[in-house]
Formats: sequence, structure tokens, C-alpha cells
Amino acid sequence: MSNFLIFLGSVIISLITLSHAENTAEEIAEILRRLEYVESKVKTLEAENEILRDENIHIKHILKEYILLHDRTDGVRDNHVNFLSSNDQSNHTEINKENATKDETSNYYRTQFASKETNRAWIIKRLLIDTPTSPTPPMKVAFAAGLSTTINSLGSHQAIEYDEVITNEGNAYDARHGHFTAPMKGMYLISATITAAEGKNVALELVKNGQRTAVMYADSRSAGHYSSQSRTLPYVLEQGDMVWLRTFPGYNGHKLDGSTHSFYNCFAAVLLFPM
Repeated sequence: MSNFLIFLGSVIISLITLSHAENTAEEIAEILRRLEYVESKVKTLEAENEILRDENIHIKHILKEYILLHDRTDGVRDNHVNFLSSNDQSNHTEINKENATKDETSNYYRTQFASKETNRAWIIKRLLIDTPTSPTPPMKVAFAAGLSTTINSLGSHQAIEYDEVITNEGNAYDARHGHFTAPMKGMYLISATITAAEGKNVALELVKNGQRTAVMYADSRSAGHYSSQSRTLPYVLEQGDMVWLRTFPGYNGHKLDGSTHSFYNCFAAVLLFPM
């Protein structure tokens, strides 16, 4: 019995030892497989790195050619650098000789590029300072119109339709209604002249958006000739403001003479400057 137990114990020990050895062998095989995989990846990365290195050198050469070809702002060429053209391979050889190592070549191109970029930025800044600005020119607004036909009896608050238009730059004046509409905010010079025939008197008011801003009166009853009065005033008008002339209260029924090309009674405006 004791011998059997000793034999059984030895068998168990042998099985344990064999199992341990098999596990160790599998672990070693797994490690070797991983090493082979890592080695394969390293070789792949080395090959890719070599390709990238060559491409980097090629890009640096192209960048340098671009700078030398297109940068003419300072009018000065580097004496120790020759332009690399497709028809002059000797220049390429000369540059390779001047730059003995890859590090020197990289540093050289980096320095040249930084220098060119700094100079270009300075040139652009100088041009921006020295070059006068060219703002969009303001809209041109000016009109002048006269009354060509006599109004024998003015109505109450009747808008005067100055129908003989000689200037209407910007189309801001509406001859159908006698209204001037400001196309933009600005300082405008508004002018009007009123004339009364011999033995007559008449009065008009200048209004902005329906509100009186000035009054003009002409009286020829005792003068024995035509008399007139003018107003020329600067106005700040907002975009869309309307200005016109109409009968002054109490002067409805009076006469307002009109005459072709004479401009006895006229209305005008011009934009001095936008705001």
C-alpha cells in the first residue's frame, strides 16, 4: 500500500511537472509571436519614416523654389542661393554642396523661410499704411426744378409741383407730387425761390415730413414790378425724409406765376455729405 501511494505520488508529480513545462512552452511561443509582430511593425514604420523623410526633403526644395521665384517685394536676391530651375541642374548640385548635412539644410531652409515671411509681413504692413483708403464713393444726389405753368388759384396747403426738371441726379425728386425724398441720411442744402407778379402777393412754406421749417413771402402790390424771395438752408435729413413746398395758410386763391426756362419759382436740393 505504501509503495502504491509512493508510485501514485510520483505519477502526480510527473503530471504536474509536465503540465508546467507545457504551459511554459506555450508562453514562450506566445512571446516569440509577439516579438515577430513587433519586429514586423518596426520594419513597416522604418520604411514609412524613410518615405516621409524623402518627401520632407522634396517639399523643402519646392518651398525654397517658391520663395525665390515669387518673393520680389524687397528686390534683393540672396547671393549665396541660386534658383533651382528644371533647366539648370548645376544649381541644384551647388546647393547640395553648400549644405553638407541634412540638419544644416533643414536649418538653412527654416531660416530662409522665416526671414522671407518676416520681410513679406513688413512690406504688406507698409503698403497698407502708405496706400490711401478708397471708400465707396457717396451716392450723388442733386435736383433742380422750376414751375413752368402758372397756378392761377392756389389751394389750401397745395403742394407745388415743380414740373420743369433740369437736374435730378439720384432720382430723389418726384415731379408728379413736388416731393424730394432723401435717399440716405446726410447734410442737404435745400433752396427755393418764390416770385409774385406785379400787383400780387403770395406766400409758401417749406415743410419736412409735413412740418413747417421755413416761410417765404413775396409782395409786389406796391413795387410796380415783380418781387421775389429765396431761402437756402442746410438740413440734416434722415433716409426717407420728405421735403416740399406748399401754400402758406391764408394764401389759398392767390396766384403763383410759372414760366418755361425762367425759373421765377423754383425748388432745388443737393447732398453735401452723407452721415
